[in-house]
Amino acid sequence: MAKENKHPIRIMISGYYGFGNCGDEAILLAIIQQLSEIIPRENITVLSNNPNKTEVLYGVNSIFRLNPFQIFSQMKGSKIFLSGGGGLLQDVSGKGFSIIYYASLLMLAQLLNKTNIVFSQGIGPISNNINKKIIKSTLLKTNLIIVRDEQSQLILGDLGVKKDLISVFPDVSFLLKREALPERINNRYGLNLRQGDSNRGKNIGIVIRNCKAIQKDYEKKVIQIAKIADNLITEYQARLFFIPFQIEDDISLINDITE
Repeated sequence: MAKENKHPIRIMISGYYGFGNCGDEAILLAIIQQLSEIIPRENITVLSNNPNKTEVLYGVNSIFRLNPFQIFSQMKGSKIFLSGGGGLLQDVSGKGFSIIYYASLLMLAQLLNKTNIVFSQGIGPISNNINKKIIKSTLLKTNLIIVRDEQSQLILGDLGVKKDLISVFPDVSFLLKREALPERINNRYGLNLRQGDSNRGKNIGIVIRNCKAIQKDYEKKVIQIAKIADNLITEYQARLFFIPFQIEDDISLINDITE
């Protein structure tokens, strides 16, 4: 019979998780690693676009990020709500939905009288005046604000959030510890690489984004990147790892470069 989990602290985490974005997933893993030193992972609930995958990868509980009934139920049973990290409070992408979504979660946590924390976030850009007011009114009621750069602190200061309420700390992903992934994840998302001499030179990781700038003159840029990679191998006996940032978008580009 399984032992009942009686640990008093339960934490809910929101962010851009479950979309296959390497940077956001690294942030989430680093947060979970830090929290799991003081509470069991089963006491952590992550809002995700792909709850099943999030549970398998990190050993935590996960619910769909757009299910209001589950979110309300789980938040009621949580002690702390943590919003972060990453660039969540901005209106450059998502047509402003990002700010409304993440601010509404903080508001719900405040309504339920939960300890609510903005953690390891990069703030802005914010152009819409209504969005600025939403962020100000929400963050003034937040228990703790930790941003990952001084520019974010300045932006919040300009919005009217007092500087003494804001702490600056490097991106939490810098605290990331090496952690083995399940074998089936390694098999699916194994890194594409060009082999140099494994006994000499350096290991070099290259992150290539399949963005609009790459799409213009795509074939020409693929050839240019491949030549740079070959030169690194020839001149420096380097072993190159091509790392997809957003797997679904970037893997085809990496495959074209490494052919």
